[in-house]
Amino acid sequence: MTPPAPTEDSVAYYPSDSVSYPARVLSGYDLFHGGEVALDWGKYHWKGLFKSAGGYYVASTSLVIKKAHDDLFDNEGQTTGVEITKSVKDSTLLLFSGITGITNRPVEQIDVKVTELFPGRSTRFTNNNITYTLYATGNRKYDIVAKDYVVTNYRLFIKAVINGKLFDQMLASAPSFDDAQTQILFVGDIDGDKVPDLILDTTPEYNVKQPTLYLSKPATNGNLLKVMGLHIVTGC
Repeated sequence: MTPPAPTEDSVAYYPSDSVSYPARVLSGYDLFHGGEVALDWGKYHWKGLFKSAGGYYVASTSLVIKKAHDDLFDNEGQTTGVEITKSVKDSTLLLFSGITGITNRPVEQIDVKVTELFPGRSTRFTNNNITYTLYATGNRKYDIVAKDYVVTNYRLFIKAVINGKLFDQMLASAPSFDDAQTQILFVGDIDGDKVPDLILDTTPEYNVKQPTLYLSKPATNGNLLKVMGLHIVTGC
């Protein structure tokens, strides 16, 4: 049964950068603005979700993190930005640290038909003979002045029946968006327990990327997935 539409006061931004999550998460970029990456994070043990010509895989990687010139904000000779050099040279979707029990292994990407779900829309995918449904609730109205649709009271859910048990869990929410939308970046079994994991961009703002890692193996309290961490990256 679809939950009732929330009122504006009942919807908060989730996940939130004000919460302390169990893992460190880094976007797959090489250059960042100052403050987006801690310079001492190179001392930690990192793994990443990488992509080669053969597909996606999880691998360990070392990081060298140092100050760098920020073309957007720095004058000549300034180095307020941050540069990351990885020992793995393949394309990086996400880096994470502080998570135990994830082995280096190939990861099959599960195809989903849409990457953005507006209120009232859903999409399904099947893995190990189990059907999962991603669906969104909220309001979507056309703004004549902005000449675009405005989404409010947004919530994204995942639903599945596993071993006779119904899971129906909220993954992300936002009272409103600023020319942005929650996006599905990756679906696949990252932690190796035969249950799909997710990477979502949960940003509510057009100039911000917020990749967020959801894993199934650490999930507790009757949930299907658990938020392990997120990384906020701003644009210009």
